[in-house]
Amino acid sequence: MTELTPPGKACKNCEALELVRLALIEFAKQPHSYMAWVERQEKFGVKRFPGERQGRCAAVATGGLVYAVATDPNCAEGITAQTKNTLEELDRVLNEAGSGKPGLVQATVYLSDIASKPEMDAVWNEWVGPQENWPQRACVGVDLDAGYLIEVVVTAKLL
Repeated sequence: MTELTPPGKACKNCEALELVRLALIEFAKQPHSYMAWVERQEKFGVKRFPGERQGRCAAVATGGLVYAVATDPNCAEGITAQTKNTLEELDRVLNEAGSGKPGLVQATVYLSDIASKPEMDAVWNEWVGPQENWPQRACVGVDLDAGYLIEVVVTAKLL
């Protein structure tokens, strides 16, 4: 048999129920519109930015991050020129996807000749700017498509 609470005294279950009722009232005040849903989809959905080659994206934005890749669209002569062109292309791709150098988190630089790293570093350091933009970065020597000397893959937060 359930005991009744004397008049003027609140039971512990009643206090808990009142807290739930107040929380539900506050929740009901929050925006639950179609636009809020669209904003969540844009923030947490997947947005793709097609690249020049079939089957690949230049960038993908999801979960507040941008994953991007760039090479020199002109395939210029020499690592200095290719690095400059690649980083300009990376700027373009990041900006299109909603990010930029201030959002950089991680970078992997692929070089066809790891001995060219000092020349690449000189261009990179000028491009990346102040320490606030510096991502965690690694350089790897690899075989790239014919004519390509550098490829850069980055992760950046949406700005």
